[in-house]
Order: sequence, then structure tokens, then C-alpha cells
Amino acid sequence: MLERYVASEVKEICEKYKSTGIVKTVNLTFSSNKFFKDFKRTINTDRRGEVGFVVRRSNGKFVMVRSKRYPKNTYRIPTGGINFYETAINALKREIAEELGVEFRIYEFVGLVEYHITHKNETLKFYSYLFLVDEIGGEILKDATENEISGIREMDAQELKVLTAEFTKNEFRWKDWSKFRLQLLEFFNSYLEQHYEK
Repeated sequence: MLERYVASEVKEICEKYKSTGIVKTVNLTFSSNKFFKDFKRTINTDRRGEVGFVVRRSNGKFVMVRSKRYPKNTYRIPTGGINFYETAINALKREIAEELGVEFRIYEFVGLVEYHITHKNETLKFYSYLFLVDEIGGEILKDATENEISGIREMDAQELKVLTAEFTKNEFRWKDWSKFRLQLLEFFNSYLEQHYEK
């Protein structure tokens, strides 16, 4: 069940952007004690959730990103933390400026993923707000205010489906991270199948 402030914020965003705002609940089990502890520390000290943002370019393709530290050929939906006492919309504006540097218009609030993440006998709750936005200006990466992203890849709907298979190949220390990051991609793929491709 959503916390009251999350439910209220989702309702407000849906009304403002005339979105359905699907809420998907995901149960994950992490196997790595270190990854779980790092994740717990991050959400306890640094963020109340995150925004995910799929940027649609003028050619109709979607921007996926990678960092140098990721496993080879791994691209994902860009995300950024929502600070405590920061709205999801303000976090979206700040994170897109920091990571991609593009001017954008919100096309739709795709929805919210509510995570229940378990390791041993402990469970954490976390939220990802997912937006589809249209690029309307700026120079991608060149105008970014931070240097977090090492590369981008433009992909169509079919390529995004193939991308999901790449996540299942990541093992060892990337296994839990891949399991977690795969969820937003699958959520967006489902959205494309139900809304965008019709």
C-alpha cells in the first residue's frame, strides 16, 4: 500500500498531465548482502525515491544511457534520486539537466513502481516515478551539468524489448542491480505495448 504522501503526489501528477498513472508493485529478493546494505543506506540518507525518464527524440527513438562502470553493452533508462522534501517533478527537472542537459516537455506520467525489496529477513520499500518526455531543445550530454553518463543509445520499441535480455546476462556483483534496473524497462515496454503502439 502506498504511503499517503506518495498516493497524493501520484494523484496530483496524474491530474496535471492527464495520465492514467499505473501503479505496479514489484517484489524483489536481493542475494548480495553488500548491495542490499548499500541500497538501504542510500534510501535512508539520500533519497525518498527516484524518477525515471525516457527521453523521446525528434526521430521517435528513445534514449537509453550507460556509465563506464556498467557491464559491457548494458544500457538502461536514466534515473535520478528524489531528495527528501523535493517533489518528483522538481527532481525530474534537476536530474534531466544534470544527466542529459536537454530541454523537455512531459508527454506522460507513465506510472509508479512500488518496490518491496527483501534480503534475508528485512524488507525495504522504494518508489520509481516513470515519465516519458519529449526532447525540445539543448544538446544531449554536451549541455549536461554533471558528467554521470558516458554514452547514450537511441532505440525503438523493438530494440527496447531486445535490451531486456541483456540484463539477464549480468551476473555476480551486477545480478541484484540488473534485477532492480530491469523493472523500469519492463514497465516501460508494457506501457508501449498498451498505449504508444496503438
